[in-house]
Amino acid sequence: MVSRLSQVLALALFAAVMLLPNSADAAKLHFGSDEKLHVLAETQITNEGKRISLCYKTYTYFLIGGVYTTDEYVLCEGGTSTRYWPIPQGAPLANLQQQGLLPSPLPAYTRPTTDYLMGYSLWLLILIVAVWGYLDSRRTKAAAPRKLAQLKTTTRRVMASVTLASATPDRSAAVARQIYQQLFGEPLAEGDFAEDVAWVQREPATFEGFLGAMGRQFDNNARAMLLRAAAHVAMVDGTLENAEAMLLRHVAEKLGLKPKEADAFVQSLRRQAIDPGFRAA
Repeated sequence: MVSRLSQVLALALFAAVMLLPNSADAAKLHFGSDEKLHVLAETQITNEGKRISLCYKTYTYFLIGGVYTTDEYVLCEGGTSTRYWPIPQGAPLANLQQQGLLPSPLPAYTRPTTDYLMGYSLWLLILIVAVWGYLDSRRTKAAAPRKLAQLKTTTRRVMASVTLASATPDRSAAVARQIYQQLFGEPLAEGDFAEDVAWVQREPATFEGFLGAMGRQFDNNARAMLLRAAAHVAMVDGTLENAEAMLLRHVAEKLGLKPKEADAFVQSLRRQAIDPGFRAA
């Protein structure tokens, strides 16, 4: 879950950065505020011998992404300067316009769409995470019955393959059915398990491909459960024959264990005493 969430957050941040028009703006994806001055027109106003321009100022506050953004008319020095002054309002503004010091009416300006996207990008990130999480939960919920059915089928077929290698197949089959009921809370009919055994014996290549495909889909808990079930069926007589050991090692590798891990699993079975009761936990 944590890993998946980190992937979603990384995707959301990537999406936000992609909204930025250039690398300089990408550097603004940070904590704090960002102000920019945009010159609209020259004026007849001077300050300390410098000509003052009519500008609009944009302000954006960032918290990873943009929280909010505003804009307003200001008077600024222009160029690369960051000095600006609030533009007069009401009668003082009208007076400056009547004197020809400021344009009348004030020229309109339009901010780029990307400004607004970045200005509220934090909410976009939250929306992406929320939608992704919702869709992922829907997918997980919809896939749960299918995954359970796959786990049931794989458990039966893995235990069936071990039963074929057992020196006491009838006893192994009976234990396999008991294990299945303990794991899934439903009985496994003798005839149904016999069909699983027959299928594994009849279709060894198909079983190999099936086991490898399922091994890539199951998580570590499911793999461990399958191996415990197979081990209990193999050791029902209190011993682990060479054929059974080879099969368990092969099954472990097909389910995704590395060769050294599969060897360690088999060696641990050889060392441990038989546990007469199977516990799914």
